[in-house]
Formats: sequence, C-alpha cells, structure tokens
Amino acid sequence: MAVSSLSLLLQYLVGDRSDWCASLACDGGAPQQCERRASAAWAARRVVCGGLLPAFQLRLADESGGAVGLPPQRSLEPAWAQRHCVAGRALCFELSAPAEAEPQRACTTLLRSGAASPPFYLTPPPPLPLASPRLASPRPHPTPLPLREQQLELDGGALLRFLVAAPAAPSPSPPPLSPPPPPLSPPPPPLPPLSPPSPSSPPLRRVAALNARFARHPGFAAWRPTGELADAGVLLHAFDGWEDHARPWRAAGDQSAFLVYQANGFAGGTIPVFHQTGGGVIFRPGVTRLKCAKGGDSGGHCTRWCTAAGGVGDVASYQYPGDGCGGSWRPEDIGFFLQRQCAWQRFFRRLEYNEFIVDGDAWTSSLPDTIEAFFQIRDGGADAHRAFLKAFRLSEEEVPLVEMDIRNWDAPFRPL
Repeated sequence: MAVSSLSLLLQYLVGDRSDWCASLACDGGAPQQCERRASAAWAARRVVCGGLLPAFQLRLADESGGAVGLPPQRSLEPAWAQRHCVAGRALCFELSAPAEAEPQRACTTLLRSGAASPPFYLTPPPPLPLASPRLASPRPHPTPLPLREQQLELDGGALLRFLVAAPAAPSPSPPPLSPPPPPLSPPPPPLPPLSPPSPSSPPLRRVAALNARFARHPGFAAWRPTGELADAGVLLHAFDGWEDHARPWRAAGDQSAFLVYQANGFAGGTIPVFHQTGGGVIFRPGVTRLKCAKGGDSGGHCTRWCTAAGGVGDVASYQYPGDGCGGSWRPEDIGFFLQRQCAWQRFFRRLEYNEFIVDGDAWTSSLPDTIEAFFQIRDGGADAHRAFLKAFRLSEEEVPLVEMDIRNWDAPFRPL
C-alpha cells in the first residue's frame, strides 16, 4: 500500500456545550453553538458548526477508495475525544493493510500550513484495539516497527502529518529442494548431550528493563497523588554533594533527581542530565516517593503549585521550561505537564533537564530497595557502588553499575 496515496475523511464536533474541538473557529451553525475561540495556530482553519454527529470517525482510504482503518468504538466517548481532539492534538490508531498483511501503526496530527502547533505524538502510544471491516479481531504488535514520517496536503491549507510503522519485508521463498543425496555410511556414535544454554545474566536483564522503561512515555503513565514513582521513564539522582557525604546512597533531607525518557528526543540532541559526567543512583518505581516535580531547575525544593487545566494547548506560546506554568507540579499532575513540556521541547528542539524532588525520609527508610542500580556517565559511580554492595551485602547481579550514553536515544544504559 503506497502511503502517499492515502486520503482523509474526517468528522468531528465543534461548539461549546458539547464541543470536542473548542479551539477551532466556526462558520455557520445556530447561535451559541460556537464560542469562536480559535487559537493563533488555528485562526485560518474554519469548519461548519452543527448538532451532534452520530459518529466521530477518522478514516484512511487507499487510492481505490477502500477503507483500511478506523478508530475503535470507544473513541466516540467524549473523554477519549477530548484527550485526542483534532485541534493541535493527535489521533492515534492502527492502520491495517490488506487482510493477509500485519496491521501497521500510525499517528496523525492536523495543523494549518505554517502553523506553530507541532505534532503531539512523535512516537506511538500503546496500541489501541482496531475495529476494521478487514480484520476479525485486533492483532498485537509483538515487536516495535521502524517509523517514518509522512505528510499530506488537505483542503483548506491543512496538513496531515503522521508516523507509519513499515511492516517487515516478507521472507524470501525457499529455493527448490535438491534431489536426495545417495545413502551415507552409518553415522558415528552420538556425542554426549550439550549443556542447556545459560539464561541471560541478571545484570543484562536489569539493564534491558531500564532501557524498556526509558522507552515508555511518562506523560501517559499513572502518577498517584501519594507520590509513588511511575513505571515509565528513568529517574536518576546525580551525586551533587547534598546527599550523605560518607554514604552517598543515603539522603540528607529531600533530594533532587531528573527523569529521562525517549519521547522528547530528536536527532542530534543529547539526553538532558544534571551533569554530563559523574555518577549517581537510579530509583526503583513504586518504592521511591516524590514530593513534586518541575520543568526546570527547582533549587532542591517545591515552589508555587501549577494547576493542571485544559489540554496541551499552543506550546509555541509557552516560555521556558515549556509547561505553560513555570512552577511545581503536584505528583498526580506530572503526566499532564510532561506531555506539554515534551511537545515544547521537540517543537523548539531545546532539551533541558527537569527536576523531581524525592522524599528523603522515604528514600532512606526504604533502602536498599529504593535504589535499582548505580549509573555513571564516563566515570564517577564505581566507588559508591562497591561501598553500597558491601554495606547491604548485595551482589552486582542484584544492584548493577551501568554506564549511560547520553547520545543514545534507543538504549542509553549498558552494563559495566
């Protein structure tokens, strides 16, 4: 299926009381159905207002006109539609090719030509079930597929930008079988059985888990009001002298940390960290407790609180650090503000570290479980790692030392 031949049929609701895309300007429709509150990015994109439509559909069609993909039925629910509204946001779905092929995954964003609104999703979220006339049931993707970005011009000067996962090339047909060979002499006595292959070492499994967590977008993770660290992204504390000097794996009061994750990366950028050399610790999700977070440097403590309201919005209008607020985030609001900041960083191609404030008392009282691993960038983590293992009678298999490559957005952690 040629991606360049795709066309778009889109139905969406506008208006105020029952709107799904309030930031779009409106033409026509009955009075009071539209608030006419278009953002700067959408000032030239106008639609016809009307009553509730029976369906909210994003349909991709190939050049023959056949439908090849639909969103799931639960996309009709207003809560889902608000999270995935067309205006400045993304609609993510699975795109199915012919019935004999595996489904592809695609993410789209609508924006006016020259508009400041960037694509919101630049990597796909977890796959949604697909209701497609060509597939009896959704089929999961066992492994990630390589992505490529495509772009189409739409009516009204809009662009459709989307990422498509290219399906794997089909395996070549096996060559024809050669004629059977002549009978051989009797085989030699069998060799003794080989030892079973040894499973991958615990450090390798732990490093693989770190890299897998780095690839999960924390903007869509579950962040609890009680402050437990979510299982998405990797939270690190770089040794900075504010921890216990003799035992740097212990907190001395509340401590600073920073969360790194794959979704805000781009070609040529480096993973934003406190220091580009030195060592530190990696925190374990579920055990570590947070007091707050901030899009930039927080000075080691929580500041004024931000209020999570509205959507991601027009990130082009936000000032540093790109969260639209500039204050501290409550634990339950971390995902919302990370979505904003991630879109802002990718749009301006500006990567800055965030700061998470870790509850120091909870950190120390939960040792050694708080610490999943030690890390170093070039050097600086080995001495503290050895002392930690000795203090808690642990092995390198249980708490490894890993090296972090801040230029590697695919798998930044490797065992030492």
